[in-house]
Amino acid sequence: MVRKKYDWIDDMQKSIVGNTISKMFFVSATHSTEVTNKLYIDPRNKQHIKGHSQKPSRFFKQVTRPYPAVLDRYNLWKSKGFIDHFSLKEKIRRYDKYHEERNDYWRLNLNFFYEYCKEKRNIEFTNQEKEILNKMFDPAIIRNQIVTENFYDSLFNAILKYYVKHYFMREYIPKYFLRNYKAKLQKIVKEKGKKAIEYNPIGNLAIYLAWKKKNPSIVLGLDEKMLKTLGICP
Repeated sequence: MVRKKYDWIDDMQKSIVGNTISKMFFVSATHSTEVTNKLYIDPRNKQHIKGHSQKPSRFFKQVTRPYPAVLDRYNLWKSKGFIDHFSLKEKIRRYDKYHEERNDYWRLNLNFFYEYCKEKRNIEFTNQEKEILNKMFDPAIIRNQIVTENFYDSLFNAILKYYVKHYFMREYIPKYFLRNYKAKLQKIVKEKGKKAIEYNPIGNLAIYLAWKKKNPSIVLGLDEKMLKTLGICP
């Protein structure tokens, strides 16, 4: 149940708390209690905010229930279909023994981004365009890079800027740069296998270029919509 009503778009854009919480749910699968402990309870964060130089203790008492600021936003996003559920097996130490437990985690999908584009920019993505974006922005390493590179931006603008910088713009760089990327990609595949392609920025560029070669009209339409949403007219 949502106890406080939020304009979820303004909250993600203008509220420091809303922006921070949304990014924590976006980067990796987590839950409300874990977000609360990282954001409010961990003394390392508090001392960092206050500007203390001394090294804080790594021991701190964690809360067992999420704070309302986190829980209200989580419930709101869940009610709108913005969050995916993951059930993961983990080894938990209890009474000096390790036990295997299945725990629930949650992560923001891209439905919030599509809804923002529809409400604020009057831009709607097709199912094929959503399929491309969902695959490109699924790996945790990509999501972390999106937030890290655009730390002071809202999550909406962070996604748009990352797309333009790493996919749209990179396609037009000189050919010798592309040859270097191909060499790096071949080295990654040789060392870590084909699955590694999907979990690094170079591999995602390969996915983008493969889609553009297969369905150029779809990717060109996607490029145009992303640029317009960011306020750039192609």
